[in-house]
Amino acid sequence: MFKFFINVKFWAPFVVVALFFLIMELLLRNGIWDKNIKPLSYLGHGVYRAKAIKAYGLDKPNWISVGNSIIDWGLDHKTLRTALKEKDIDYIRMSMGSSKFPAIQMVSDWSIENMDNLQGIIIGSSATSLGKYNMLTQYKIAWPFISSYDNQNYDYDVTNSPIEHLYQKLAFSVYFDDIKDYFINYKKHLKNYNRYTKPNKILNFNKKMNRNLCGYELANLTECIETANYLRKANKTIKNRLAEKEIKRRCPAKISKKKMAANRLSSPISDELIELYIQNWTKLFTSIAEKGLSVKFFVLPEHPLLKYTTKPIGMDQVMNQLLANISTLKNVEIYDLRELYEQHPSYEICELFNDGIHLSQTGKQIFTQEVLTSFE
Repeated sequence: MFKFFINVKFWAPFVVVALFFLIMELLLRNGIWDKNIKPLSYLGHGVYRAKAIKAYGLDKPNWISVGNSIIDWGLDHKTLRTALKEKDIDYIRMSMGSSKFPAIQMVSDWSIENMDNLQGIIIGSSATSLGKYNMLTQYKIAWPFISSYDNQNYDYDVTNSPIEHLYQKLAFSVYFDDIKDYFINYKKHLKNYNRYTKPNKILNFNKKMNRNLCGYELANLTECIETANYLRKANKTIKNRLAEKEIKRRCPAKISKKKMAANRLSSPISDELIELYIQNWTKLFTSIAEKGLSVKFFVLPEHPLLKYTTKPIGMDQVMNQLLANISTLKNVEIYDLRELYEQHPSYEICELFNDGIHLSQTGKQIFTQEVLTSFE
């Protein structure tokens, strides 16, 4: 039996497989697949953003923005760049869809380390966005900035084991879904490739958010259930495809009625996670400030639809404690826009949101102006 295990016929296949994965890992890490990455994927956002900023010049940016799609879609980056340029401030968009704390931290620290003339960072987040995330998704988004992964100072995730973290950080894990999609959906995979990968298009990104939530009854969960039922019966887009899809997804009748019966619209998060989120974010703001950079933190508004359907209980506590922790930090400015619709009474709340998460074109114009005003 022992001779069988030491026989070359037994262990040779394992060596071949191991060598194959090792070679693949090295090739992927050196960018052999990067020209084939789907532009609007998690991985594509990070890879093409890194290429765009390097082509532009790492020595040029003075200010960057970081955050998820709420700030990325919620700012008119071209208008912001143009207006700040008149003040001799070079602004670059580093916010990316689905970015949560790990990706934001890696992008921020990488930018500080590599952009010699960086003066400050605009961070935008709602209370809900401060929390829950999938680590593999965060690795994909921040893959070009993975050198700034810092598990010595930050506790990224208490739920994953060290082995899971190691697996998720492999290039093979990060690229696997993209490679698979390339062979399954080749035409869709590279659709609009040139449109979404040109550096100028990336840096001057401005997503059109021409619709809003007006015309939908969404003040509370009961109204949302009724609206969702109406949309299902209609079986076609009435006005806002993205919003209607979200309403039907967030307000299914059976689940919503159970929530109402239990008098609990969303699930609480553990005290351990609350403390984890507060500590991580506080450390990041403190670290940036201690490095001599300025921070403008925009607390972004949330539509009631998000609040009564999926917002975890405890996230407002995270945000409020974070604000208390960083309020005394030098070089940190806080702009609380949570009651944006109350600050602009000429607009209905439905006019400011494109869906339950993202701002509409009107909301975007107001938010962009708030950012510009902060530089006066």
